[in-house]
Amino acid sequence: MKHTLSFAIALVAHVSAVAVGDHPNKLQVPRPLTDTLHPLTQSLFQARTCGDPANAVPLYRAFNSGDIDHLYTTSTLEIQTVTKAGTFISEGVAGKVFPTQEIGTVPFYRLYSGGLQDHFYTASAVERDAAIRTLGYISEGIVGYVYADAGCGGWALYRLLRPAPVSDHLYTLSTVEVAAVQAAGYKYEGVAAYIRPA
Repeated sequence: MKHTLSFAIALVAHVSAVAVGDHPNKLQVPRPLTDTLHPLTQSLFQARTCGDPANAVPLYRAFNSGDIDHLYTTSTLEIQTVTKAGTFISEGVAGKVFPTQEIGTVPFYRLYSGGLQDHFYTASAVERDAAIRTLGYISEGIVGYVYADAGCGGWALYRLLRPAPVSDHLYTLSTVEVAAVQAAGYKYEGVAAYIRPA
């Protein structure tokens, strides 16, 4: 299969340059590789560059109204534990992420600050390290794997921050929710990652 696919891609790359006009001295204009592929081959090509959506798992969302903190986890045990304890209220599923790294995905890091009582998530190792070094967050590992851009069909996961003294990072796929929490004082910080919808 590996050799067949390599040969097919090489053949398509060779055939993808098409002569403009019939004259042999005319300019050769390359076409995008995927324009010349059979639909079945296109799906194989895409499957090799993006994670399989069937492998994505729920990213649960919960809220602690006492500490004003949002928690996101893929662990059903963790979400059940914190909601049974009464410290968090379940807010359902924020979307879907991958439990292990797949093609086209990056780690989605989870951090926590006891001083700010805030969970913070980022797909940037540089931002993670800066939050640990300068803001006092501690790493809680990787919550899952996400897309770094929309190229694989992921939806934008928006990040907002309720500023100190009561810090809270909130993540949502909903532009309606973005507008509502901005009206309540949250600051928009951009797109944190791209994930599958629930």
